[in-house]
Amino acid sequence: MADYSAPALRGSGSLNEYGFVSGETYTFTLLRPPNTSSETRLSGSGAFTYETVRNVDGFYSQGAPVYASGTHSNPIDLHSLISSSESGYGNYIFSYILYGVTSSFDWVPNQNVPVGSVYFRCVGDYEMTVLPDSTGVSPTPTPTRTVSITPSITPSLTPSISISPSLTPSITPSITISNTPSPSISISPSITPSVTPSISSGQTRSNFLTAQNGKVSDACNSLTTTTSYYLDNFWSNVSIGDHVYLDPGETQIFNGGGFYYGYRDTSNAQPVGVIQIQSNGKISYIQSC
Repeated sequence: MADYSAPALRGSGSLNEYGFVSGETYTFTLLRPPNTSSETRLSGSGAFTYETVRNVDGFYSQGAPVYASGTHSNPIDLHSLISSSESGYGNYIFSYILYGVTSSFDWVPNQNVPVGSVYFRCVGDYEMTVLPDSTGVSPTPTPTRTVSITPSITPSLTPSISISPSLTPSITPSITISNTPSPSISISPSITPSVTPSISSGQTRSNFLTAQNGKVSDACNSLTTTTSYYLDNFWSNVSIGDHVYLDPGETQIFNGGGFYYGYRDTSNAQPVGVIQIQSNGKISYIQSC
């Protein structure tokens, strides 16, 4: 049994401690722990997110493993399954809205999921168990890249080659030959699949956002609130990788929880674009409305 405490699931969350085997059924159970107030348990709804690990720029590379692809069943005390299909990330991330003291669901992965390859996150101080636990799932080495190497090696030696590509748009495979001589080759292609909508918000770092939404279309069709949010860039140049803050001094990160938010120009409450904001305040997706 894999146990995850409420503190471990807050913020950026916790990596999976056990691997998942393709075709097996796993039961996720989420429980609100007792608090120290006059009430015996916390109130209100919460949220659980299962998300494949992204690269340092917040993307998934072409051909990356779809670790969130699978079959869901037996939901208990859960709202509808939320999947980011509009962004093309539906096979990399899914979420549930939780409203019970104990919520659970079954999930059958479509492929093996290695240890440390997905994040579990909760909003609402839930702790979690996953049954059964599985081990021995090795990472899938995708994408496969062919590298031509011509080192000077004595023919009688049998070199050992280890290739560890990072499954991100910025890929830096490390190739090591464990004999003398020891050549080292580094390949760093740069891929930036970013879309920056054109807006008329001017050279300003403050702007207004809609409430959080699980879909891009819902965020586009919502009206912005009167609360100001601040960017470490100008909103006219908003880009993937920028961060959103709650204060003009940019000391308090806005925890976006991986949801979508519409943003406006300075004259109209209707959003002109949608951004996805992670729990560390980082913008990982942009689309025009």
